Amino acid sequence: MSDLYPVLVHPDFSHLFSDQFAFRPSGSTTAALIYLFHQLTHLLQKYEYVYLIALDFSKAFDSVKHSTLAEKITELPIKHNVYDWIVNLLTDRHHQTKAKGSRSEFLLITASNFQGSGIAQWLTSLMLLICTLFTSIA
Repeated sequence: MSDLYPVLVHPDFSHLFSDQFAFRPSGSTTAALIYLFHQLTHLLQKYEYVYLIALDFSKAFDSVKHSTLAEKITELPIKHNVYDWIVNLLTDRHHQTKAKGSRSEFLLITASNFQGSGIAQWLTSLMLLICTLFTSIA
């Protein structure tokens, strides 16, 4: 998913990601935790206590319509072939549940993220960027 990196360092958007660790050459959960602990330790040296608020937006993006996401992505500096790939991935997706030998009907998926896939984190980062840049995504 290195094609997202140019968006992260683009002059118009880089300030929005100055504290992000995903999709960077040195980015990792470990690097993020080290940075967080460093910041907390530094603040606790100055102040008696520090409030830390952590938010998990991953489920919030399950309601983002794929068509809206694709429309907003056009405003980002992403190569055309990457945009086409994302739109192709989001278009005409179906889901079927199988349990105890029975299968449900195929249902069209028009919103949500791809849980457990490599693209899930990438699309979540894009959605966060889009929500930051554009006040309304839904």
